[in-house]
Amino acid sequence: MGETGNRLIQHWKRKWQSAWPVIGFFLVLFFLVVFRFGITYCLTVSVFTTLFQVRRSRNNTVGSAVFLLGESLVLVALSHLAVQNLFWCVLLNGLVPMVLVFFGSSQFAPKGYFAAAMMFVFHQMRPAENLPEQLAVVVVCWAVCMAALFLVQKRKLGTSSPLPKERGLADLVALLKKMAQGEKSKALLKECFTLEETYHRLAYQTGSWVKTGGNKRKQYDILALLFQRSCYLIADPAWKEDKGQ
Repeated sequence: MGETGNRLIQHWKRKWQSAWPVIGFFLVLFFLVVFRFGITYCLTVSVFTTLFQVRRSRNNTVGSAVFLLGESLVLVALSHLAVQNLFWCVLLNGLVPMVLVFFGSSQFAPKGYFAAAMMFVFHQMRPAENLPEQLAVVVVCWAVCMAALFLVQKRKLGTSSPLPKERGLADLVALLKKMAQGEKSKALLKECFTLEETYHRLAYQTGSWVKTGGNKRKQYDILALLFQRSCYLIADPAWKEDKGQ
């Protein structure tokens, strides 16, 4: 088949391994909602499939799950209010997206507001006449989504070792050894910068705008700061000159 064919096979294999959990989640949730509540609520399935896809690479906690439920119920209620008359439509469609962008996006997640915006907009496209039933659908979808996310997270924890903070210390030790041996290449600087960005991202994903993240976030912040200072040291030509003297 040749080297090109093998690369294509490996590429599509990785694509399938990444896509099948999302496809499976969508099918299970779709049939559950349609057979239990009706086709009217199928857009809710699309929203929670997007949430599953976005959050399955994050560190999900009970606190973040409860916050997601509250956020989802509020956004669905607001979308129901927005279709009642022109005044609420203009006011809420101007205010809610702005709030979501302000609190939901950051340098590490420029489109972090996207799933929440889908929750608000999609439920206006096909508004349900029975709001309590619509909220019940949201609760069911949320429960299935969080169960799937915690299952994926538990599976990753069972197969990944060591923990990120322990791996970060090992990476820092290896980086300092290379610097002590006089290595100051662009590749080393790039490696250091990548590690700094990784732990800044982990710190961001650990907390939220209503939750600080506790000691775990502080540990990731400290590791990111250490790698940042290492980047400064690698990029400083005076350090190498002093070491040579």
